[in-house]
Amino acid sequence: MAVVGTPSLAAQQYGGLDRERLIWTYRMMYLSRKMDEKEIQLHRQGRGFFQISAAGHEAFQAAAALALRAGSDWFFPYYRDRTLALALGVSPVDLLLEAIGSGKAPFSGGRQMPSHWGSVKLHIVSRASATGTWCMGPCTRRSVRRRSKRPRSSSRPPVPRCRRSRRSAPQRAPPSRRRFRVDNWVGRALFACNDLISRCPVMVVAFLAVTRWEQEHLPPGRRPLNEFLWGMFTGDAPYLTALRAALRPGILARLVWETLTATLAWLRGDLETGKWKLEAGK
Repeated sequence: MAVVGTPSLAAQQYGGLDRERLIWTYRMMYLSRKMDEKEIQLHRQGRGFFQISAAGHEAFQAAAALALRAGSDWFFPYYRDRTLALALGVSPVDLLLEAIGSGKAPFSGGRQMPSHWGSVKLHIVSRASATGTWCMGPCTRRSVRRRSKRPRSSSRPPVPRCRRSRRSAPQRAPPSRRRFRVDNWVGRALFACNDLISRCPVMVVAFLAVTRWEQEHLPPGRRPLNEFLWGMFTGDAPYLTALRAALRPGILARLVWETLTATLAWLRGDLETGKWKLEAGK
């Protein structure tokens, strides 16, 4: 007869987890692995442009999900934390929409890389692709929480007003802050241009033709437009730096030529036939 207060042998063997939790944990791990396999299949079919596997990370992520609460705790996940995202409440459909870059994807409308989750309801913060920037989000969140818990003292002396400077506020800002501000403006302008280009089949065909020409005739590391698009959508380089690298006379001239060629094809009515149909992704 078991002593009162002593867990059973099964509870001791499985860390105190009951049958329902064990089944749920296995279901999350199995679902994560199957999602990996499906995204690899979509990538091989050409329907997905990138794939980040979480194979081998399922067990400890499922264990972490058991100790955390979605919507209460804050999450800054690694892009291989697929099991954790599924366990927190992200649906498989949302993952697949983001994997194929669909405009209906709930995290970023298909603008982020796959496996870059984000949810206001679940407290999942979207991340950049550059891993060196990941420490800033949790540190900032921790600092804000610590400041919000400090008692406000009414005995603080009033802050004296400074004399107005002839220089404007952006000029008084540190150089790094000014660079970040300018880079954010450039990024917004680039994504606005991307929205306009995506709605014009002629421009889509021209850009695809130039990127294909670079891949066929230029060696890796010397493909300005491909590197610009990669840096723009992955955050691999500042927007202004990536834009300057792409503004080369040869590439701009070829882009203008491909645009004129696609325009003539559109006027003839055969833009969506032959090789144009393949490049436009029809």
